[in-house]
Amino acid sequence: MDFINQFLPFNEKSSSTPLLDFKLPIQTIDSYYDISENIINEMELTNGDNSMYHKIFDMKTPFEKLNTNALAKYYTDDTTFLKDNQTFLSLKVPKPIDDQSVLDIIELRKDIADETGFVEKYHFVEWDQLKFLNNNSTFMKYLSLYEIASPLITLALPIFMLIMPFFIIRLQGNAINFSKYVEVLKVVLSRHSIGQIFSIGSASWDKRVYIIISFLFYLAQVYWNYQSCIKFIKNFKIIHEKLDTIKNYLNKSVIIMSNTINNIKQSGITTFNKWYLQVETCRDYMNNLIESYNQFTPYGLSIGKIREIGYLMQNFYKLYNDEYLISIIDYSIKFNSYIKNISCFQNRIDNKQVEKCSFTKKKTQMKKAYYPILLDEPFVANDIHLDKNIIITGPNAAGKTTFIKTAMINILLSQQLGFGFYKKAKIHCYQDLQCYINIPDTSGRDSLFQAEARRCKMILDNNKHNDKHRFCIFDELFSGTNPYEAIGAATGFLKYLNTYNNITFVITTHFLDLCKKMDEDKKIINLNMEIVNVNDDFKYTYKVIPGISNVKGGIKVLKDLDFPKEIIDTATAVIDKLNI
Repeated sequence: MDFINQFLPFNEKSSSTPLLDFKLPIQTIDSYYDISENIINEMELTNGDNSMYHKIFDMKTPFEKLNTNALAKYYTDDTTFLKDNQTFLSLKVPKPIDDQSVLDIIELRKDIADETGFVEKYHFVEWDQLKFLNNNSTFMKYLSLYEIASPLITLALPIFMLIMPFFIIRLQGNAINFSKYVEVLKVVLSRHSIGQIFSIGSASWDKRVYIIISFLFYLAQVYWNYQSCIKFIKNFKIIHEKLDTIKNYLNKSVIIMSNTINNIKQSGITTFNKWYLQVETCRDYMNNLIESYNQFTPYGLSIGKIREIGYLMQNFYKLYNDEYLISIIDYSIKFNSYIKNISCFQNRIDNKQVEKCSFTKKKTQMKKAYYPILLDEPFVANDIHLDKNIIITGPNAAGKTTFIKTAMINILLSQQLGFGFYKKAKIHCYQDLQCYINIPDTSGRDSLFQAEARRCKMILDNNKHNDKHRFCIFDELFSGTNPYEAIGAATGFLKYLNTYNNITFVITTHFLDLCKKMDEDKKIINLNMEIVNVNDDFKYTYKVIPGISNVKGGIKVLKDLDFPKEIIDTATAVIDKLNI
């Protein structure tokens, strides 16, 4: 929600009706879980312009990215919902709204929300105690008519003030005709400075100055009212254009919402009920808005406009002041963004880039799983079998980290969408996911090893009640300390984790002694990244095979980066002497 608050700022005004806030379907079911910030950050699910979820849903524009955080935030073990979601994603979703309509409505929302002096600019009542009158169409009609007629009123006011006493005298029963009134008026005016404007040539200099200044003030007032009238008429045209923009957007959005709701109802999906009821609420309110806006005739300066001018001003003011209406528009924008996301994901389904999974109470199995970030590049798919806990070895840059990330992201997507980047999968649903990748030290308070140890302790603490199925990935466990203590600590930690039947883990390491110690445990399997020897060098295949890797890849990395030969020779000689 932080992003849309920045992108579509709200005006903080009171509202007695609960605001409508867009939620994904998964947020409307009873059982769902939050993904930890560790996974979001370390897996780079939402960070940066080309994050994991931007790639998965092919998000390019700010509009398409509005739901990024929500899409990455939640997962569930409710297999009924996940199967319904598979059905939903298999349906033909309505064609997403065109980009221009969305850009127009977002720009309009920002313009109104960021407008400096909105009330003053559009000639609404500014006094707080009387602002309620801005929601009264009758009052707004007469206020608008006054704004239009104010130059004429100002111009005619002196004449009106001169004639008004005549009617008052007659109403009091005094017999006087207009000719006699004019004669008396001339006598009265001749004794007043302003009245001497008609004989300014014979007036004294001080009276001349007074008369001229008064006349200039009068002309200035007429001019200011004229300019105010012109601005009001220009703003009146702008208001028409903005309301037309909204009406065009609402019409398109209502069609998309209706088609989406109908598809869900006809498909027999049951776990989306709460979600589509909220969509219906938004759609029905938008239909009412459309009916209101349909009463406005196209912009023009005509007598017929007088009948609708107050209603038009009232509706425009609501776009600024009515929080519920604002929430409806913002809900619809995020809904349309979600439909665009789903449409892009369906393209991946159609192109066989993702497949739906089945769910099992046994261990997770994936066939030909791969990492979504590599989608547009040549990639190698691997089978992933989680019937045992896994330790993976291999040289640097061989693909160990990518393998564990592949396992995590595909489990996550399977428990969000029912689909993943694999050819086939049986997913055991987990209630807790944990990640240990690129752990930073904590601003000088902890060393790297202390930060790693804290993360491991947190995982242990979360499992105190042993009541949830957990999946954890560890990249280079305890690499922040010397190898001897790291191997000892990692051995103790993994043996302890292995005593829990509810925890499944995959770990990468360069510590071969750790692999050998754990190889005796029947609940653990050692895998390694296959390499192919080519002359005095080797080539990465990125395939996972059984066993422990003895290949040292650090020197190859230095060679690939064109380090000086002296450095490489020295490093090789030292390694040979160490005999490790």
